[in-house]
Amino acid sequence: MVYQVWYRRVLPHWQPAGVPFFLTWRLAGSLPANVLAEFAAEEERIASDPRAKDEHSDWVINAYKRLFERQDNELHTLNGPRWLAQPDIAAIVRDAMHQGVNERMYRLYAYTVMSNHVHVLLQPLEDAETGQPVPLARITQMLKGRTARFANQKLGRTGHPFWARESYDHWSRNENETRRIVAYILNNPVKAGLVTDSSAWPWSWAVEL
Repeated sequence: MVYQVWYRRVLPHWQPAGVPFFLTWRLAGSLPANVLAEFAAEEERIASDPRAKDEHSDWVINAYKRLFERQDNELHTLNGPRWLAQPDIAAIVRDAMHQGVNERMYRLYAYTVMSNHVHVLLQPLEDAETGQPVPLARITQMLKGRTARFANQKLGRTGHPFWARESYDHWSRNENETRRIVAYILNNPVKAGLVTDSSAWPWSWAVEL
């Protein structure tokens, strides 16, 4: 039997077994209300399109990918919170991702910690107790929960969310797509105009290669 999970909060989430996942999450407040409203309206248009009847179709997947790329571009230009630009906060996120590897939750392919969001490509490993892949929701909960707690402590923030609730995920269909995703993740600081070479960005898998 193929292990797979489908769940929905705002965006659809789908977890087949044995594949890498491209994950992105952002800081709370990093997108203003008017931009979020625009994206929410686009999500509604996608969901109401007759072609969205099959939630796993190529059309739906590509529509959400285009919406994701628009959001990523917005995050590069807006002036919201940028806690991750602080080296000690970025280090908390980097260390948490490696901790998940040490705990055998997933294999880590690539990551980049930007000033207000994080990109990572990972593949959930088999849970020793269940014999099934570690659920993606458990992985994101671990990564976001641990980093939010320690980052807020470091920043002296109380009573405020660190991360936005929603996370984006997309599973890679083949090796070519995996290579494209790795390139996208590592090139994100270059795309944002922060460095001219990906290896110059200190909070990236590129410096560990």
